[in-house]
Amino acid sequence: KASSRVQHILYAATGPDAPASNLQTSKYFDEVDEAAMLAASEFPITPEDLILLAKQTLAAGIARGDPNVLPLLAEDFELVGPVVGPIGKQELVENLSRLNLLSGFPDLKNNYHHFRVDPFEPNRVWF
Repeated sequence: KASSRVQHILYAATGPDAPASNLQTSKYFDEVDEAAMLAASEFPITPEDLILLAKQTLAAGIARGDPNVLPLLAEDFELVGPVVGPIGKQELVENLSRLNLLSGFPDLKNNYHHFRVDPFEPNRVWF
């Protein structure tokens, strides 16, 4: 049962003497108020619009290196990773185009899910 699993997890997280209702008063559990953090954000794009932009960029074919994605990326866009980058948007699209993922994985399904804006970095969409 899901409820007994949750009770087991809560028991493991709060100890044998702490009922689930003690989550709000536990000194070990301090969950941030994501909605309040996002509402207080000064980032100029709303979370809903930012998620829509992320989905539009994916739908335009960024993973395939489709040049239709270029207008969706900021002029100063850079991909910076631990091994790669910085790479500008034109170079990124060209490299992804050469990679040609669909030729190696013709039945590729990305299964994107759970799009959300990071309350600590409100310019970032996780999915």
